[in-house]
This record gives sequence, structure tokens and C-alpha cells, in this order.
Amino acid sequence: MTAYERPRRWTAWHVLAIVLVLGGLVGALLFIYGLTDDRPSAALPSQAAAGPTMTASAGAPASASATQRPVPTQRPAATRAPVITRTPARTSAPAPALSGREREFLRHALREDALDRCARRRTDLPTGATEGFECRPGTYRYADGWMAADGRAQRVGIYAFDSPPAAATVYLDRLTRASVALGEGDCQRGESGDSAWEPGDRVEPDGSSAVVDFRGAWFSASRSGCFLDEDGTANVRVTCGDGIYIGLLGRDANLAALYEWTIQYPPGRLPGDVPSPPGICVGPDKP
Repeated sequence: MTAYERPRRWTAWHVLAIVLVLGGLVGALLFIYGLTDDRPSAALPSQAAAGPTMTASAGAPASASATQRPVPTQRPAATRAPVITRTPARTSAPAPALSGREREFLRHALREDALDRCARRRTDLPTGATEGFECRPGTYRYADGWMAADGRAQRVGIYAFDSPPAAATVYLDRLTRASVALGEGDCQRGESGDSAWEPGDRVEPDGSSAVVDFRGAWFSASRSGCFLDEDGTANVRVTCGDGIYIGLLGRDANLAALYEWTIQYPPGRLPGDVPSPPGICVGPDKP
């Protein structure tokens, strides 16, 4: 201080001004520190009730994440896995067992290799039939190899009637509806046809054999025939002469093979000198 300057005196105003300036600086520093502080703030009551919040993103620096407090996460409630139930596939009920009388009838009327998986048929019987059965032969041959065909029929229907003419009427009607000319054709050559295995066609009946009046003409009641159905599958029809009518459905369009299988006789049984029915009519218990 020079000789001409008067000494300064600190007044209360000076002190107050200095305190205010220092207080402003401190407030400014605290404000800036609050903006840069990354510590989580206290949650509001509504936020605390709602549950914890997410932490900083994965892209934050390692030093920043190290200073953060871990925020607990809520475990999801356990859920039960759905229970899957499987509905069993529907299966057809097994056919009722045949009675002793029914088995006896079949063993008399149907060749043994056709007596496979037979069941009583109670609906859709031919007109006038008193009872019916359906068999599903297997595809095997006789053990001694005599039978060359190997079960060409996939289904065999056998029906009983009160008389040979009643069975023959159903046969003739079915062949006619299949457009088969009666008394014509050759099943053994694979041609649709019909023939009598016992005399009696278009002659006046003399009582020596069973005949039937069909559409104004006499026909023998003992017959065999074949045709292709609307699906092109081979069919054979025969009457056995004792009121039995048999229908066979093949596995393909081979008429000759199905007819050959139909007429063959079982091992040890051969047709006699007199007219004899097709081999399919000869059951194991037939005399």
C-alpha cells in the first residue's frame, strides 16, 4: 500500500457478499454433481408396489455397470404343462361267434379252403334267402400243392334258400342285371358268361332235374356264371343244386383265374360220372 492510499475496512456488507458468492458456488457444484450421479433414485411408492425395474443396457461401459447396484428380478410364476390325451383308434367289434349249427351248415356247403374268417350276415340278403354268411379266404394253397390257384376270391358269400328254383331265380336275375346272355359266354376263357352244369335249359320240365321258369323260359336250377362288376372286378356266381347260392368277389379282373378256383374240387374229391356241382360247393362234411 502506497502512502497516498487509504486503508480498506471490511464491513458487514463485504462479508455478506462473500458468503453469498461462496454459497452460490457450492449450490452450483451440488447441482452439477446431482446431474452426473448415476446412483438409482428412491422409487416412488407407486413404483415400489409395481415391482423392480430393469437395469442399465448391456452396451454400457464396464466401469459404469460396476458401480450400479444389482436390481432383483421377479421370477415368473410356474405354469403347468398341458396334458395331452390320446383317443384310442376306433376298431370294429369282432363278429359274434358262429353257433354249432351254423358251423355245421358251412362245413357242409362250402369248400374247406374258403372257410376262413366267416361271419353271419344279417342285412342286405338276397330276396328269399333264409340265412347268409360271408367268408374272407386267405391266400394260401393246399399243403400238398394240388390246388394251383392261391385263394383268388377275396370274399365269398353263401346263402340258403327254401328250394333250388328259389336260389336259381336270384342267380338268373343277378347275371341278367350284369348284362350276361344266359347260356352263352365262356368263363374258363375269361369271357363273361353263363352255363348249366345239369340239363334243363329251354325244355319242358320232365321232373328229372330242378328247373325254374324265368321270364317265360325254362332254365336248369343248377348253374355257374361270371362277369365283371362296375369296378372291373371279377365275379363268379354258382348254384349248388340244393338251395345254396354262392357269390365270389375276386381280387382283380381275371375272370378265368377266379372261375378256375371256383370249380376245382378239394384234394381226394373228384366229380363223378353224373353232373356235379362246382368244387366250391363241396364242403369237408358233405357226403
